[in-house]
Amino acid sequence: MAVEKFLKDCESFRRKFSLGSTLLVAALTLGCDINIKDPVKIEIDDPIEIDPTHIGMIMGRVFSAEIINYAIVYNGYEGARVYILDTDFETTTISEGVYSIDNIPAGSYNVKACWPCGAGTAYDTKPVTVIKQETTTVADLKLILDDILHGKIYESDKITAFGNKEISIYGGTSDPWQKLYTMMTSSDGSYIFYRQKEGEGSMEVFSMKNSGVVIKFIDTDSEKIFIRQHHNIVRVDAYATPSN
Repeated sequence: MAVEKFLKDCESFRRKFSLGSTLLVAALTLGCDINIKDPVKIEIDDPIEIDPTHIGMIMGRVFSAEIINYAIVYNGYEGARVYILDTDFETTTISEGVYSIDNIPAGSYNVKACWPCGAGTAYDTKPVTVIKQETTTVADLKLILDDILHGKIYESDKITAFGNKEISIYGGTSDPWQKLYTMMTSSDGSYIFYRQKEGEGSMEVFSMKNSGVVIKFIDTDSEKIFIRQHHNIVRVDAYATPSN
């Protein structure tokens, strides 16, 4: 009975699946004598190498620029989107701006961080080379969420600090003489402030005033300076001269 069942199984494969590649393997496993009159030759132009060891991992941190005591500092930023350009790999930063992405095929990529993501938002991009079976640290990604204008103000000699003085900062796109801030310069004449954008890429005019003096920007030797908004940190130094 066992021999009859064996022959019956082989005959069934011959009649029904003479060219089925998957079932052909099964038939050969049973020990059937398969006779294919017109064998099919399969060619693969670009064979895919499946190598689970040919992957790596990246890790890094995302920071955002903040103002503390007349200085710009970068702190880890939680909640930023991080993704590898032209791939489906992405993640979100956790506490202290930390992120990691694994199972990445070895190769060269560009890693981008953004928040909020979309046209005209803060972003930074860094290149990275993923090495198989290794963890690669990406250079720090830094986000400038709002434009920052900073610099130093000097006396008329452009050497002595215009320190511990009250200044009023004016600026805008629709109303260039709108007062934005009143602040004190530091002992070394430093000033710094955030400027939330009125329009991505728009040109904004700034000026500074102090009672009894005229403040001019060194770069333009003028009381006004134009700055294009685009998540920038811009340094602009100035000097004070007696008003006539």
